[in-house]
Formats: sequence, structure tokens, C-alpha cells
Amino acid sequence: KSTKSTKSFAQLLELFLAEPHDEPFVFGLADNNDSPEPAIEVAVTALPPSDDPLLPLVGFDAPAHWQATGVVAAATAHSPNGSSKVLIATLVDRRGSVVARLRNDDGEVLTMPSQGEGRLPDLCRRTLGVPCPAPSEASTSHLFTTMWLSAILEHVLDQPLEKRSTWSEIEVLHPAAQLLSNSLDSLVDRANTLARQVNWEQLRLLCADDEIVIADIEPSDAAWFDEGSFSRWAPSVLPWMGELAGDVGELLCDDVGKQLADVLEALLAPSNS
Repeated sequence: KSTKSTKSFAQLLELFLAEPHDEPFVFGLADNNDSPEPAIEVAVTALPPSDDPLLPLVGFDAPAHWQATGVVAAATAHSPNGSSKVLIATLVDRRGSVVARLRNDDGEVLTMPSQGEGRLPDLCRRTLGVPCPAPSEASTSHLFTTMWLSAILEHVLDQPLEKRSTWSEIEVLHPAAQLLSNSLDSLVDRANTLARQVNWEQLRLLCADDEIVIADIEPSDAAWFDEGSFSRWAPSVLPWMGELAGDVGELLCDDVGKQLADVLEALLAPSNS
């Protein structure tokens, strides 16, 4: 039907973006078989408030009769000239086709250049059970390193102010020290082995089985993602690695901080990426 064409989808998104919206919402498109003329029903549901406006979409399964799922949400666009608030509308159909539009500060509606990539198209695909593009990063190494730094920061902040964490206390917080506990190799070697042995799909399954925890990703949510979408979502729920490293370095005593810096340099070497 003509109502399912990319052109019609784009027109619908432009209609949604005609006016600014304060709150994000999800919408679904379905055939209206009761109509004498070809028509599409639109169901709109507000997304509950959240620090991450996309978080309420995680785990959502669209009704079987929905032919497409879309989201309208505010975002911040970054450019060499600074940052600005924009409104983004993205729609994905059951073939995995994506249409995305952006409304800038001037009210101009533009086509998004990389409309098929990123967390939002991923989430729309998963609501429909559609596979997502392959993992963005080949290796899980950086994610494991970020998880380790996050665990160190949490551990240090839980200690009394006069207590200084030792290297042995923070070394065992690395996922490799936990998942490869029987190995006698150095932490760097164990971390590299773990990254080689555990790809994104295996890591997702470990999370789904509650054998490893990444931030606030629930086992049921890990099961809802697929490999590609998980590879982009999991890093996004953790703080930036550089910020974590800086915060942790300031809280450790000099010798432990130096040892941590040396291990991080080895873990982040290009050959381990």
C-alpha cells in the first residue's frame, strides 16, 4: 500500500515534528483493515520520565499487528559551532528499514545523515524483533576495562576516608579476575584472554543468565537485546572511560595509581583493541 512507502513514513515524521514536544513518546503504525480505503492507524504512547529518555523502550515488545515502531524525543546536537537542542523522530518497519528526521532550533526539518545507526534505531528494531546491525566494536576489551574502572571507583568511595585501597583489592575487581579466577597469568594477560574468548553475543548471554552485571542492565533486558544492539547499549550505560580513569587516579595512593596507569596503558594498547 502507498501508505507504507518511505515517502509516507517521512511525511508522517515531518507531521510529528511540525511542533516542538516536551516529552518523548513512542508510536506504532498498523493497518486499519476495517477502513474501506487503504489506511494506517497510529497509536501514540508517552514514555515515562527517565534520565535517559530511551531507557523506557528497553524490553518493550510491540504488538504483533504493528507494522512499524517510531520514537520522537529531544536530543542535543554537537557541532564545531557548539551544542543545540533538537527534536529527533525515527521510525523502523518490520523489514528493518529506517526513516529519521531532525527538527533544529530554527524549526527546519532535516534528514538525518546516519539514520540507520545508533541506539534509537536499535531499540525500534528490537521492539519489533528485527535484527540490528553488527557490533560497532570488534572487541569487548574496552568495555571490560570500563567496567573495572567503574567497580574500582565504587569500591574506593565505599571505603573510609583514611583507608587507602591496595593493588590486590582493586585487581580482583576486574571481570577477568572473577571469570578466570583459576588462571595464574597476570591481570593484563587474563584480561586479554577474556576479551578474546568472550565476544558481544557471549557477553550478552552472560548478562542474560545473571553471571555478570553491567550497570543496571537487567537479565531480562539483556535477553531482549541482540548482539549488535547490546554492543552499543552496554557501553552507553557506563561512564566515559577517560573520566573514570581520572577520578580513580585522584583517589588512589601514588604507587597504586601508578600501577593502575601502567596496566591501563597495556590494556588499551592498539593490539588489544
